[in-house]
Amino acid sequence: MKKFLRYLLSRDYLFTDSAILLYLAMAKLLLHLFASTNFGIHRDEFLYLAMGDHLDWGFREPPPSIAFFGTIITAILGDNVFAIRFLPALLGSLIVLLTGASARLMGGGRFAMAISGLAILISPLFLRSSTLFQPVIFNQFYWTLASFLFINAVLQKRKWHWWLAIGVVCGLGLLNKYTMLLWGSGIAIGLLLSNQRKQLLTPWPWLAFIIAGLIFLPNIQWQQANNWPLLEHLSQLQSQQLIHVATTDFLIEQMLMLHPATIVIWPLGILFYFTSKTGNSFRALGCVYIISLLLLLYLNGKSYYLGPAYPAMIAGGAIYLERFILSKKLYWLKPITVTGLLLTGVILAPYGAPILPVRYMEFYVSSMAEYAGLEAPLRTNDGRIGKLPQDYSDMHGWKNQVNTIAKVYNELSEEDKEECVILAGNYGEAGSLDFFGPAAGLPTPVSFNSSYYRWGPGDKPGNVVITVGIPLEELKKYFGKIRRKSVIEHRYAIRYENQLPVYLCRNPVKPLQELWPEWQIYQ
Repeated sequence: MKKFLRYLLSRDYLFTDSAILLYLAMAKLLLHLFASTNFGIHRDEFLYLAMGDHLDWGFREPPPSIAFFGTIITAILGDNVFAIRFLPALLGSLIVLLTGASARLMGGGRFAMAISGLAILISPLFLRSSTLFQPVIFNQFYWTLASFLFINAVLQKRKWHWWLAIGVVCGLGLLNKYTMLLWGSGIAIGLLLSNQRKQLLTPWPWLAFIIAGLIFLPNIQWQQANNWPLLEHLSQLQSQQLIHVATTDFLIEQMLMLHPATIVIWPLGILFYFTSKTGNSFRALGCVYIISLLLLLYLNGKSYYLGPAYPAMIAGGAIYLERFILSKKLYWLKPITVTGLLLTGVILAPYGAPILPVRYMEFYVSSMAEYAGLEAPLRTNDGRIGKLPQDYSDMHGWKNQVNTIAKVYNELSEEDKEECVILAGNYGEAGSLDFFGPAAGLPTPVSFNSSYYRWGPGDKPGNVVITVGIPLEELKKYFGKIRRKSVIEHRYAIRYENQLPVYLCRNPVKPLQELWPEWQIYQ
């Protein structure tokens, strides 16, 4: 080990191709570790951490692995913001390494490796995903790792162990996000359309399929045993969020989220995979992108859903650009390309990672919207324009919310505290109460939203209920006495978490346990 470390620090290594790629990966890791605590915990992160207290083979929204990772991380590193976001930062840096290594394996030189890693480093998409503890970064990592393994399966004579590894990665990917199916479908079609179709005559791709299916099987069984909650979730996602996604916005955001300067790289991946002799062997990776793009356009998918397909496109495009420069002897394009990526990357970096204090971030995004026309990043899931990008707004206001509810709770008599139930209108409110509530002396919250519905109303009948995030007109249907006790306000919180009344409710028409089945309509 000492000998290896001595080599890494030697002059023989410091200027090698792999060292340059390692520097880029380390820069990304350090950037995320620096920015990780600038803003608070995201509403989705609260939910995934809460899932760790209810481990199962499935949940209403994602497959189960995010909950297992959350449990492991908090057990080892603690439940602070830095600890929660360490693994996403690490996975993001590994994506840089895998993308550059993929470019090298497919025939790229130092320039192709470097701009592949640099394109991932500056991309707002990969900056954002590497910031948050969500299935998104795991999904991007699994796709990139599977593509790297596929490249090796094409190149190496002994292919069986590469295909077995692909099966394991795909199985783990399916336990993280169901969109891993798109990668597998694209590879299968791509094999048929390339000079690698002969691989389908061997048992190894089919064995990889079986391995992935066996790893994924427990989640399928859970979905079947629980009446396929995934289908209900997808239906609500379509009706409440995806309906606001316009095709033109989707296509424009591909350029914005990858960074406009990378437009000289990733589109060339299509040319590499479908027109070059070298790229023909890896055409399946191009098919993954094309099939995913067409399907997401048809389904009105969110722009970031296509993100996991881009590392392979960037690697292929970097090789094509490098060969074009060499064939035309346009060597001056190399420093211009690298300099352009670096400078514009710095300018747009705040869109990807919360590297600025919130007041400066507000000024930055509003100025870019006014003077550069970049209003799209401020558009929320309901189609409105916010003060900050939605992910950033979803990191604000939660502790203030919990403190406000704690103040109402502490005004209760001891007898009422024993009876009190805290009922939250959505998983962000419930998750923040789960996370911050114990330190404030609050009871465990309940909610009829998202996976919280499946975790039930608890044992208390609901004679005394503090509610947050539930409209007054709905509460009047179920409680005989309602008093508004406070209003939650925060400048940077998302719109529907602002001006939020906190009600104290009594005299329920039925015990919560009997109302719970009726409240499934609010799930």
